[in-house]
Amino acid sequence: MYENRSVSETIRGLQTDAERGLGAAKIGERRAKYGPNRLKDQEKVSLAGRIAAQLNDPLILILMVAMAISMMLGEFGDAVIIVAVVALNAVVGIIQEGKAGRAVEALKQISEPRTTVLRDGAHHNIPAQELVPGDIVVLESGNRVPADLRLIESIGLFAEESTLTGESVPVEKEAAFVEEGTTDTSSRNMVYMSTYVAKGRGMGVVTATGMDTRVGHIADMLQGHKEKLTPLQIRLGELGKVLSALAVGICVLLFVVALLQKRDVGDMLLTSVSLAVAAVPEGLPAIVTIVLALSVSRMVKAKTIVRRLSAVETLGAVEVVCSDKTGTLTQNRMTVTECYLDGKLTEKAGFAAVFQEAVMDGPALSCAAHFLLGCVLCNDAETGEEGMGDPTELALLYMAQDCGIKVERLRERYPRINEIGFDSGRKMMTTLHREGNGQTAYTKGAAERILENCGSCFKGGRMEELTVTERERLLSIQTRLMG
Repeated sequence: MYENRSVSETIRGLQTDAERGLGAAKIGERRAKYGPNRLKDQEKVSLAGRIAAQLNDPLILILMVAMAISMMLGEFGDAVIIVAVVALNAVVGIIQEGKAGRAVEALKQISEPRTTVLRDGAHHNIPAQELVPGDIVVLESGNRVPADLRLIESIGLFAEESTLTGESVPVEKEAAFVEEGTTDTSSRNMVYMSTYVAKGRGMGVVTATGMDTRVGHIADMLQGHKEKLTPLQIRLGELGKVLSALAVGICVLLFVVALLQKRDVGDMLLTSVSLAVAAVPEGLPAIVTIVLALSVSRMVKAKTIVRRLSAVETLGAVEVVCSDKTGTLTQNRMTVTECYLDGKLTEKAGFAAVFQEAVMDGPALSCAAHFLLGCVLCNDAETGEEGMGDPTELALLYMAQDCGIKVERLRERYPRINEIGFDSGRKMMTTLHREGNGQTAYTKGAAERILENCGSCFKGGRMEELTVTERERLLSIQTRLMG
């Protein structure tokens, strides 16, 4: 349990070097011992196995027996019809489940994640599956955590662990923290595979890879879970047993009658088999399969993938759906709706007009310009194709983008040269940036903490002393916005 060990104890236990990382010899040994850093895929079912699964149904088995008897008795027309029904049923099922399977695989085949690792004293960007226990991994805002890591350094590091814990709020991490007991959820000094860094940066040593990780144990339990039959499958199975017993009973009864009435045994055998075949609803399996396939197609139009046809029937019986709404029923995206700037409170509809007046050039930046710079520069989030980072920081970036601000261009123009990360004690984040020949610091955080450290403010387009009255007014505006 590395969360119960200090950084130095963890480094010694894993026989690695926090300054240089692992050497080539140790990497080779551990790769041979632990294997690749990836989750085990479920065994793929062959085409023959998929066909057998479609035919493994009591009604289908009865139809196949009836087909064999019909051929023995020379009733080839009946046999052909039964073969067509069975084949249609299997083909439709295989095609629909195959489509769903390919859709699921497409979702999994995202570009292979890569990570920055310290090896032999140098940083290397490698595929995440090449990591081994003892590797020193560099973490930055937006990075997906490639394995279970014991943090050895953290600067304002927050991890978004919803994939592991279901909690959408980023969790603060601290390398110096040592867990006293055991925990089944997440530890403050650990980050886990499949989560990602919401903000801040740090370094961690790999403690577990692949199926040995926390998410690997969950995947292993899921793969070991046996699928249960749906109510429809159970009822069709019971119907098949009843029909089988009925067919056998008819045959026996007719034979007994034939013997008692001294009729021709051969004719009675043919009659009894014909009645047994007639008792089996040949079209029922095909009708059930086609109806379920049509239901799957309707679900696809609603952007829902159903992997197994039988699951649609279970879904149709659902009366109540319980769901964590964050990121499921919502977009998990925060939005800036109001902004208090230069003595005025502006709603979202008026942002563009206010920020168009922001002067981003010249020796003296306007109030709006400094505000936008603070939103963009004192911020670890990344927009990109998919926003990565703390939801609050992403909201500030989206607001700036909606007002026509080029985030990357500003960050290149005012490079960050130092920072003090957010922590629960200070409740503020400060970044220092090069601005021309000088330097400018931007701070964001809890309003009351910011005001405690402010002596002046922008008002009416110029800098003025922040009076007690103005300070109280700002706090009252904050309280109103929070309500």
